[in-house]
Amino acid sequence: MATVSSVYSVDPHVRTPEEITAALFRDERDPKAEAADRQRPKPKNKNTTAHFPEQSDDGCGKAISISGIHVAMADHGANQFASASRAGAGGVDGRPGESWETLKLHLNFGARTVPVLDAARALSYVWKAASLLKTSDAKQKAFTRERLLRILRGDVQARRFRV
Repeated sequence: MATVSSVYSVDPHVRTPEEITAALFRDERDPKAEAADRQRPKPKNKNTTAHFPEQSDDGCGKAISISGIHVAMADHGANQFASASRAGAGGVDGRPGESWETLKLHLNFGARTVPVLDAARALSYVWKAASLLKTSDAKQKAFTRERLLRILRGDVQARRFRV
């Protein structure tokens, strides 16, 4: 699997779950909110790269495959990115698996480094669930909006189901 990664600096832009949901659902906005978005901090020093899995020697003469995610983290100097001198954030989608686990290997999460959920990507999974559980577009939209707000408010639990 190929991995595209970006590292950049940006000042915080704190928004409420309701503001994020309104933006994702393209609700009508008041002029104050639009003016605040024009003041939004701009990313600086952005570095975007693409990475493919690499083959490496395991030290015993056998080749091992290193995923593009690990290659990206090494390339960006993830430990420098999350140094004590500045705050860091690692953004991934909502799927459990390699992305989250790899971030945990390369970053020390704590007070100054936090994982960030890619809400738009996570939302795509909620829309899929809504299309299976609800019959009308209006009910799917209401279901998805309510679940997104719960996710953004932290009102969710991880559950693993056996199939």
